Amino acid sequence: MANVQPPGVGAGGAPPAGLPVPAAPQLPFAASPRTITGWLSLETAECTADSIADEIEAITERYGRMPDPLHADYDNALKDLASDSLVTDDLSCYLSVSKAQGQTPMVSAVLGLARYSAGMGGMAAYQGKVMGFLGEVIGGDQLPTLMMVPDTPDQRLVDLLELGSRQVPTSAQLEAAFAGTTPPSVMSAPNGAAESVLARIMFVPKAWAMYFMDRKTPFQAFKMMEQLTATLPEQQQRDKALPLLEWCKAACVRAGAGATARRNSQLHVPWETPDLAERRLVIWAKKQLAPYRSEIPIAVAPVAGMPALAPQMFAAGGVLQNAVKNYTIMEHDKIRGACTLKVAEYDVYVPPIFAEFLSEGRTTERVQSVLQVRLKPDVNSDHPVSIYVSRDMAKDIKDLRFGYGGAKDYESCHRGVSPFAVVPVSAEAASFRRRAQERASRVSLMTSEDAREMETSPGVCPTTYDALQRVLLAYQTFLRIIFGGYCDHYLEVVRIRRTLSQRVDEFAGMGPSDVAGLLWAIFCDARDFFSTLPENDDLPKSNLHVTWMFLNTGSFHVPFHVPTGRLLGWSRQNPGAPTGQGIIGGGGAASTNLGGASDRTGGGEPPWVSKAKPNESFLLAVQPAVAKDPEVRVVDLMDAHVPKLRYKDFKAGSPGTCLDMVIMGVCNRRGCGYSHKYCEVISADKTAKLCAILKKCVTGFVSA
Repeated sequence: MANVQPPGVGAGGAPPAGLPVPAAPQLPFAASPRTITGWLSLETAECTADSIADEIEAITERYGRMPDPLHADYDNALKDLASDSLVTDDLSCYLSVSKAQGQTPMVSAVLGLARYSAGMGGMAAYQGKVMGFLGEVIGGDQLPTLMMVPDTPDQRLVDLLELGSRQVPTSAQLEAAFAGTTPPSVMSAPNGAAESVLARIMFVPKAWAMYFMDRKTPFQAFKMMEQLTATLPEQQQRDKALPLLEWCKAACVRAGAGATARRNSQLHVPWETPDLAERRLVIWAKKQLAPYRSEIPIAVAPVAGMPALAPQMFAAGGVLQNAVKNYTIMEHDKIRGACTLKVAEYDVYVPPIFAEFLSEGRTTERVQSVLQVRLKPDVNSDHPVSIYVSRDMAKDIKDLRFGYGGAKDYESCHRGVSPFAVVPVSAEAASFRRRAQERASRVSLMTSEDAREMETSPGVCPTTYDALQRVLLAYQTFLRIIFGGYCDHYLEVVRIRRTLSQRVDEFAGMGPSDVAGLLWAIFCDARDFFSTLPENDDLPKSNLHVTWMFLNTGSFHVPFHVPTGRLLGWSRQNPGAPTGQGIIGGGGAASTNLGGASDRTGGGEPPWVSKAKPNESFLLAVQPAVAKDPEVRVVDLMDAHVPKLRYKDFKAGSPGTCLDMVIMGVCNRRGCGYSHKYCEVISADKTAKLCAILKKCVTGFVSA
């Protein structure tokens, strides 16, 4: 079996001066499809040495915050710790010492601790018991050994997680005690052995858990942990992993001097084995384990003349069976350019999600499913990101149309890789899109009108600093998961978001036009970057460093030709004009007449546009109504108010002025008899009063 380098080796810092980082130990089981080792290999493919060390440190600090055992809150804190270990949406990993009757103590990984429930009406003998899986699955649909936490005093889950004083020998004492051809299973505690506070079962990171999927003697487990700790390149990282090494040392010490205790480890757990004759228990166990036994790719079958897709990202274990077609040479180049990887780096660092697409079949529906799993919010994050995976997004990623042909128009700004692709979508809009897709899948003939109705449009652009930060965080997460941490466009987006976060006092007052302009600059760079193919090691470069420089110096200006009006929902389509023509307010911050009609007072043909810059407060107030119905008029909003409002309630500007001109900056009503020469500036007090009325009207209109 090939020697597999675990996540984190060589990452997170340099090895000690002059000394190379030791090679990783060998995995006990191949990371084949439908094995837990395979799932763990894929899940931890992007882990670094820092992330592994920090994961161990987080658990250590959790114990450090526990109150004193004599404190009144100690029992509750311990129960909370036990409750948190029963995760339902992830695979918990612990090391435990177990021993069958008449056998020697063995250390193995106990996975997926969860509380069994037989469901409604279930009269199960094991109802409410804590179950876990011991080790790896062996062939077919066979389950690993199912273990149950004893429900007796001093053996419950809270007791297994409670810290206790344990005797810990030194490494030299362990080497001496277990030397020779017939070493003992456990050793007696040496005189003057140090004591450490340790739990009976020990948390272990997923990246290391797969090395303990077999049954190891306590000394073998210690040697394995010693090798894994040595793969952390920095001393600070190895110090954080010290509790794991101490636990493995303590597992080598026998429980006492009695006849039975001499053959048991001091960390021994008397796991019980439930009776698998109960059908409900077997069904429950299979459901618990199903998410971690999916058909994952281990290595994509190479095609002659093109590189294989990231075989080093996965452990050894054979060739993917159901990948009937690899990417073409040009598609490999597209992926490599988008990820900013040189030819020699490609096989090593290409993100595993592309292999997942091949494994699932690379259809739009299956790519959409993979993206939904990969982009689901991280519940353990302080700032979880929610990204709506539309069919358009899945299709563009499947076809590798990252740059969408370089198109920089408003109508397609949400397609391909773009910050507008991750703008939050309302539940109503998402539901409408899903229903439209389902209807389309049930028909065999679709007219051009049907296809036009299914076309999606960009979501509502954020208008505030906080909303901008949420979109940038979602876009940053999207880029990292799809293209990895070396993508040049991703790194520049991270730098821009970090600058905005570090200088809140300067950027918190950004106006809607500034927010739209910044997102448009990022969108245009994405189009250029992802539309450029690499030439050998000449890789595409992001130009966002210029945008960052302007932000960093406080001299950022809205780029030229930004469709601000359309992005912010201020402009409307001219009735009767072809799609994409006759747009009002589509160019800069101020609305301009692009439809060819001249300003006039009453009569004639619309549109008429205000000569003054529209009042942004009014435009923001009516934005939800415009997003729902682009043809909405102020009179519609007045009718939505309870009770209905009259013209005098909205009176602003000179008598006889068109309210659509005052509030929305444009009038599209044919035969409108009101004045359209609105140039007056409304006072701040009057603006605030009208905005309060407008918001009530908009609320009524949207909910009607």
